[in-house]
Amino acid sequence: MELPATESLMPAEQSLNEGNYPSAIEKVFGYMQHHPNSYWAEFLLARIHQARQDTELMEVHLRRAIRTEDPAFIGAHFMLLHHQFGQRNLAEAHLIDRALVLAEYTDQNRWHRAGLYFLRALLELHHGRFGLADRLVRSAYDFDKSVTEMAFGFPWVIARLGEAPAHHAYLRYLRERYEQRPVIDYGEELRKLGADTHVLEIGAMDGKRFDPLHEHVVRNGWRAIMLEPTESMFAALQQTYRDYPLVNCHKLAVSDQSGTRTIYRMDPACIGQDEIGDWALGVSSLQLDTLRFYRDKLVQEQIRAVTFDKLVELLRIERLDVIQIDTEGHDYIIFKQIDLRRFGTKLIHLELLHVDPPQRTEVFQMLTASGYLYYFDGIDVTAVVA
Repeated sequence: MELPATESLMPAEQSLNEGNYPSAIEKVFGYMQHHPNSYWAEFLLARIHQARQDTELMEVHLRRAIRTEDPAFIGAHFMLLHHQFGQRNLAEAHLIDRALVLAEYTDQNRWHRAGLYFLRALLELHHGRFGLADRLVRSAYDFDKSVTEMAFGFPWVIARLGEAPAHHAYLRYLRERYEQRPVIDYGEELRKLGADTHVLEIGAMDGKRFDPLHEHVVRNGWRAIMLEPTESMFAALQQTYRDYPLVNCHKLAVSDQSGTRTIYRMDPACIGQDEIGDWALGVSSLQLDTLRFYRDKLVQEQIRAVTFDKLVELLRIERLDVIQIDTEGHDYIIFKQIDLRRFGTKLIHLELLHVDPPQRTEVFQMLTASGYLYYFDGIDVTAVVA
């Protein structure tokens, strides 16, 4: 049985990722000797030439990819239009609507619909139709909150956003995102803290993987409260810190109401299938919408949740130098309950990837009002005392 094109082209994809462009091109052409009308081959060639910064050849192969009429070709539509919009060339903007219709019939819909909505919003922004542009940006985030807005921050877009009325919440958020801010490196800020540091981590997973706090807690002997609500990850968390008496682990979630809640998490049996890697091991959320692309791969678990005030009362918390929150979309609901001035918090690290942009803006405003400088990298916001 012949492998799918995406798998057959993996060696070329690997050469591209390694920066070996001649090898990547050679491997694609080798594949095309037997598959001369392959969408995926043409699309990969376009990406190779994009990496080589040869936009002329990139466009040639994107147009060839579109002509294959492969159901997946909305990716080529998006890439071509994104390149053109970067130059404020809107001559083929009509292709956006075509791609949005075609997207309904391909699994590529998941990867490109939000970006196509974004391009449609930029078209309306260009024409000064700010209300419609705002609604289309909202549609992009409603479809996928993790859409990378920085990819659309072209100079003409930034200038046009400056003319948009302030009451358009999503355009206001984009204007905020495109402002240049000094980078605040979370790891560097952690290294500045002394031995007498008190930490709260909400959403600790196993306390080790994907956790920037772990090495500092272990090496410096910090006092820490670690919260993880799921059974398997909490057991792993306890194991991680079994030899650290100053680390207290609690099988709890934090939410806007105390009581029993349903949490959704990736079924461990799915790890390694359908491009689902180890990153999914600790992915769990109280909000089903965050994981909607994986609905058929989820399991449910009943967990205990408390409000932040109840947590403070239960654990008699008086001081928190560092607060780290990573709860896959529930982060804003937790953060807005915290009185930052009460605990003398010096450093905050909060995931906002799955949070609606107007709520992200509210977090930024809360941080500023509480005397913090912040930096948002598109995934997490890191804040330090000004």
